[in-house]
Amino acid sequence: MKKQYKVMACTLALCSMLAACSTKDDKKDNNKVENKVENKANTAKKDTEDSIDNMMSYFKEKGVAYDQSENIDQMDFAAYEGRSFMANNNRVYLYRVKSEDENMKKILKEAADKGKVKVNINNKESEYNAKVNGDYLLLYETNADISDVLGAFPGYRAGTTTTTTSTDESDQSNDQSNTKDSTENQTDTE
Repeated sequence: MKKQYKVMACTLALCSMLAACSTKDDKKDNNKVENKVENKANTAKKDTEDSIDNMMSYFKEKGVAYDQSENIDQMDFAAYEGRSFMANNNRVYLYRVKSEDENMKKILKEAADKGKVKVNINNKESEYNAKVNGDYLLLYETNADISDVLGAFPGYRAGTTTTTTSTDESDQSNDQSNTKDSTENQTDTE
């Protein structure tokens, strides 16, 4: 009889452990699902938070002169939005692209590797000089002089319109401390 109780107790203990392990695996699966949902939510949030308007505001902050800005409604590739504008009398095309799209990945790679891409704009396939910054694709004619745009473009960070960096902040604090030191030195000499 004691053996039967021991066997039953061991069986019960084994079943309890297996049940606990099973619950732990369910939690792992739930965490995976939660992470996937969270990643998709973050992607959707990023898609709505950033816009070409932010990039254009950034250009203005950097002193880039442009005019004749127009939304591009008909796009032949995967982009959330597009804008064309004139800079230094040259037509420039700016797209916020769907970088997760397979065809767009190829275009972005070509732009990053070669600095040029062939795209269809206004129902005409042409080769343009190209620059990539995150989800942004900047296209311009081969001989275009848009150095101010090209100088500002790489500094933009998605979702922001301000350009302050940690280096800028440390420079500002150094300037403030230098000013304070020079004021103290003037007081000491008087």
